[in-house]
Amino acid sequence: MNPGGDVRERLSCKVLSALALLQFLLALSLAPRVMGEGDAAEFTLVLAVAGVPHPPGYPLYVLLGHGFVRVAHALGASWVFAALLWSTFAAAIATLLTAALCDRILPDDVRLGGPTRLALVALASGILAWNPVFLRAATQAEVHALHAAWVAASLLMSLELWRGRGQIGRRQGFSAGLLLGCGLANHLTAMLVVAPLTALLGFVIIRAAQRGRAIAVAALAGAVLPLLSYAFIAWRALHPASYQWPALEASVVGVWRHMTGAIYHGFVGAFRPSPAESRLLWTAVLPVCLPGALALVWHARHARRAPDGPVWLAWCGAVLLTSAFTLSYGVADPSAYFLPVIIVSAVALSSVFARVLQRAEHRGVALAMSCVVAAGAIFAWVPPEFAHARSITDVDRSVRAAFAALPFERGVVLWESDAHVRLLAYQQLEHIKSALIVIDPAMLTWPAYRAHITAVLGQDPLAGLTLESDADLSRVAPDLARHVSLPVADFGVWWETGPARESGMTPAH
Repeated sequence: MNPGGDVRERLSCKVLSALALLQFLLALSLAPRVMGEGDAAEFTLVLAVAGVPHPPGYPLYVLLGHGFVRVAHALGASWVFAALLWSTFAAAIATLLTAALCDRILPDDVRLGGPTRLALVALASGILAWNPVFLRAATQAEVHALHAAWVAASLLMSLELWRGRGQIGRRQGFSAGLLLGCGLANHLTAMLVVAPLTALLGFVIIRAAQRGRAIAVAALAGAVLPLLSYAFIAWRALHPASYQWPALEASVVGVWRHMTGAIYHGFVGAFRPSPAESRLLWTAVLPVCLPGALALVWHARHARRAPDGPVWLAWCGAVLLTSAFTLSYGVADPSAYFLPVIIVSAVALSSVFARVLQRAEHRGVALAMSCVVAAGAIFAWVPPEFAHARSITDVDRSVRAAFAALPFERGVVLWESDAHVRLLAYQQLEHIKSALIVIDPAMLTWPAYRAHITAVLGQDPLAGLTLESDADLSRVAPDLARHVSLPVADFGVWWETGPARESGMTPAH
């Protein structure tokens, strides 16, 4: 039996590209034309100015995205729209590769016919493309859409390497290492997928006999090449952009801590999603990953008899590692970390669906039921995302109006929130209130940021203060107001009480 299957029965590149185009158009229609939630404002800003975002810095995402965004902006797109286009484009590539992977993994001994095959691939890739978790990554400036594209590419690469293991050479080894290295240069959680795929690659290399050592060296060289992009973080520590992560220290230790995400080590060991994320996990992650896990168990049980058995085992390892990490990572927004699990689940389910259709006496009825399930998923998942996008637009409009309504052009604005970067983005990309000094008091506990703000103000913002809890942060604005000659505003209070009520501002003289 040909392990690659009947090439004539596979879907054409045009058909697969059409599925990706549909996802692109859906994401584009959903995408708010403003900076999104979470880290979207920071990513929008760093993509525009080639800065360094929060740890671990995502150097490949920034370097590739900066070029993309600069070109899109030169062609007339706003910085905000150009940044979300980068995510939308990456999401379309992820959909294309997932569809191709589903098409390739369908059992070789099952003759489906063109329409049935297309329906299965569209359904499986749609599990990713229509999923709210994926759509939110695709419609805001975020790193997760590119990470999903890398995951799908790596799974497809592992399948091709396994099926062509007799013909593997140094070129294939180098390409495999290059792809795996790109994942690590884009997102550190890629190691959860890289580890089992590396084990599979090692098994393939061992089977190459005399050529094994040369192939292994080529794979290692390929993996190291994209990791050199982390030198960008070190360079930026010495040559700061107009915006970058303010706690990045210009030292070997500071750069290393940034690259390794040391500040997030304290989150490991808990699972604390926000209420909104909990709803997303129940409605968009669990309905896919639970049946996907059952499908993977089925494939693992039949791995010994299946030609692609080792591939399925490697993919099971990636799912187990990713799930174990995510369920023990106590950030408020863990849903996007399940995207690799959603992709593998979709692929596994497509293969199981093919087996079910093979044994079904009434294939048309079974296929029609699958289409009903797909329509239900679209109806349940997609319409609420339009309302979510409108809420993002409303929040941005409100914050923008409050910032523009501040009654002074020169002064200090404090906002105890990661969202303070949104104000910096308004200043640098849209030239709104550019002369204001925007500070996040929570970041002042970092020596590098405190030293920078002290130099800007000519006054230590924490002079005479001891910050022992989050509640103490509210004392920074009124205390600073007594020591500087500029007006000072607590933006959180100003925004919540409304620009028309100046009592919500903390004036300072």
